[in-house]
Amino acid sequence: MKRMSVLVLALVSLASFCLANPDATKTYGKAPTVKEPVTITTVKAEPAKYKDQTVLISGRVVDVCRHAGCWVEVEAPDSSRIICKSLDESISFPKDVVGRMIQVQGKVMYDAKAPGAQTKTEGGEAHACPAPQVLISIEGATVAAMDEQTPGPKAVE
Repeated sequence: MKRMSVLVLALVSLASFCLANPDATKTYGKAPTVKEPVTITTVKAEPAKYKDQTVLISGRVVDVCRHAGCWVEVEAPDSSRIICKSLDESISFPKDVVGRMIQVQGKVMYDAKAPGAQTKTEGGEAHACPAPQVLISIEGATVAAMDEQTPGPKAVE
């Protein structure tokens, strides 16, 4: 009986938290599971070291793909930026994600010969898509509500 009371209390507490703050975050793709974030500056300074490794970065979304929502550009507090892209376009961000805090988990991709941008055609309309030397292939991301100001756990250097 005591176990049941504790379980019910825990479920009620969880439900009330979710209902009290339903727009606090939204997850796209898989929920991030990496616990120790790394800074964007660190990844970009040593891309070969992080190539093909799964990392967690955080910052503010400063740009988003206007066509399919398949990429976001994330800026850290030190003004460093990185493109985070859903390479298979299975994750799509809305345009209103710009300005929000985000945590992105994904695999670091590094190609020293990347063109910087490439032209794609979608719906009969050609547009430029980023193809930077360093990007994060998104596995999952958590986006904070507009009024939330903190990017999550402090990144390790």
